[in-house]
Amino acid sequence: MIEVSTSRQQKRMSDTSGPSAEITEEAIRIVDLANSEGIPLRLLGGLAIYFQCPSARSHERLQRPYNDMDFVTLAKSSAKARALFAKLGYTSNKTFNALHGHQRLLFWDEQHGRQIDVFIDRMQMCHTLDFRSRLQLDPRTLSLTRKISSIRLRCFMTLQLWRTNKASMLIIFLH
Repeated sequence: MIEVSTSRQQKRMSDTSGPSAEITEEAIRIVDLANSEGIPLRLLGGLAIYFQCPSARSHERLQRPYNDMDFVTLAKSSAKARALFAKLGYTSNKTFNALHGHQRLLFWDEQHGRQIDVFIDRMQMCHTLDFRSRLQLDPRTLSLTRKISSIRLRCFMTLQLWRTNKASMLIIFLH
């Protein structure tokens, strides 16, 4: 996993500044702050694979831009997660969150044009993946044992949305 060094001064600044332009730094900032506040919030999807798989960073054909962040948290921590994203400068999708907030939350980084998905306990699309027992195994991402499911999930999500790109297909076939 990639380590991002943070000093106490940097951490204090991260509590008050808006979202970072560099999405990988921002993902780590969010997860580390959540951990410091006792909120079980873990990355999943493309950025989790980026942090857990060295080949996603080093293999030229697997490198791709990341335009959104996907997280998972527990239902009992969803109110704290909502407050955390508001504190960090993200705009809540109030209508979506009012209707679906028991299973999924959406936030928007207006400054950088990024969507944030926060799944609550599980992901329910074509298939249901329950993450509740997996959040304590790794401090930043879903555990490695869930990485394969995350890759499969990415495939299902990509196919379900009828949206594929070259990097997604390479990740599917090379893993």
